[in-house]
Amino acid sequence: MKDSVVYGHLWGTPETRALFSDEGRTRIWLDIIVALLPGNMPHLIDIQLNGRILAATFAVSCAVGLAVGVIPAHHALRPRLADDLRASAGTTRATATWTRSSLVAGQIALLA
Repeated sequence: MKDSVVYGHLWGTPETRALFSDEGRTRIWLDIIVALLPGNMPHLIDIQLNGRILAATFAVSCAVGLAVGVIPAHHALRPRLADDLRASAGTTRATATWTRSSLVAGQIALLA
């Protein structure tokens, strides 16, 4: 949103800037929604953006975004490598061992 404020004056005409501004796009979407609603709805003309609802929605979306990002990061900070290695011990097959040995040999050959 800052880009449109900082660089918005560089491109287009005043009409296109007004049409594609954040306020213009919001007004266009509100007009489309109003046009799609049935005509017998009460207070159809009174549809507006509510700043408090917009702020609450923004706060909830930020909280959910942080939770979705922080919880996996917290689990990743405490790896339990020994438990994972014990759980996977004995589950390798001969082809997996051969593939792993081949990859290690290839890496050593490339480093030499």
